[in-house]
Amino acid sequence: MLDKLYTDVFYEITKYLSFKEICLIKSCNKRLRNRIIYLEKGIVKNNLDLYYKNELYNESYDNIYKIRNNSYYNFYHFLRINLNNFYNKNLTTISDNFYINGLYRKIMIYCLENKCDIEKYPYLFDLFIFYMLLNVDMYNNIYNDYVLNFLSLSSPSKYVYNDIFYNVKIKFYSYINSYVHNRLITIDYDILVDISKYLTNMCIIRRIITHKRIDFSCTKLYHCCYYCAFKNLKEICLIKRMYYKDKCISENYNNLKHFLSIKNKDFYNYLLNREKIIVNDMIYVKNPITNKRIRINGTFYKKKMLEFYSLDYHIYKSMDNYINNKRLFFIKKYFN
Repeated sequence: MLDKLYTDVFYEITKYLSFKEICLIKSCNKRLRNRIIYLEKGIVKNNLDLYYKNELYNESYDNIYKIRNNSYYNFYHFLRINLNNFYNKNLTTISDNFYINGLYRKIMIYCLENKCDIEKYPYLFDLFIFYMLLNVDMYNNIYNDYVLNFLSLSSPSKYVYNDIFYNVKIKFYSYINSYVHNRLITIDYDILVDISKYLTNMCIIRRIITHKRIDFSCTKLYHCCYYCAFKNLKEICLIKRMYYKDKCISENYNNLKHFLSIKNKDFYNYLLNREKIIVNDMIYVKNPITNKRIRINGTFYKKKMLEFYSLDYHIYKSMDNYINNKRLFFIKKYFN
């Protein structure tokens, strides 16, 4: 169907597609491949405009317009400088990632064999992908939303370990985790959910636990400072108590407990203790002497329980069993 559309209509459609979707369409059949090759200069230009729009969100309109008109100049200038630096250093590998190294060698070999400048390289999509990956792997450009979205396009359908950019993402996402923890950047919730499949910390989990289902199956735990971690764990526990009927929060919370029981026993035990503290605030017992209700988290209760223990152990044991049963009931109700 797409290959039967007029070229200008097809080009307009590509403006609303992600770069990954365009590459998938390109691989469908020969006619679509030829059509996208014909339009690839305009497609790359549109994506560069999106990239520079995010780069220059604080600049004036005139500066944005000027840079957009020169997006190809900036694009090729960036590639030319980096490739010259790699060549002058006699580098055969520039990254820990095999795909980036393979793309680099492919581009460099073509330019050397044909004795041409980078602008003569015939596969523009290769250059654009290489350009974006350099921004990620070498320059850690975490401030650009387009870069973050571009990197998430490679997410595999099942296991993140199968991602060809897995090692690049772990390194890149560690910077994001650090910056989010220190409140130096703000990132869209959907991007944080994608990041959490690879690497996450308590700060990110606290932000997204109410937003969307979190997949902890292959996640690595990024250790921020213990003060912030325990503070966020406390807030996560309160969120679960307040919205205990929410299915998304309940599933995320239970998955988090299982995740922490494997990755960090200190965090897991702290979460269990917070559950007990919260439900203890909800439990009252009756003083058998005065018939007044006593809150078990109060100091008065502790003094009275010591008295009951020394005066009448049966009363003490009966009250203690009641409290334990009530505690288990509330924990099961609000935290399971």
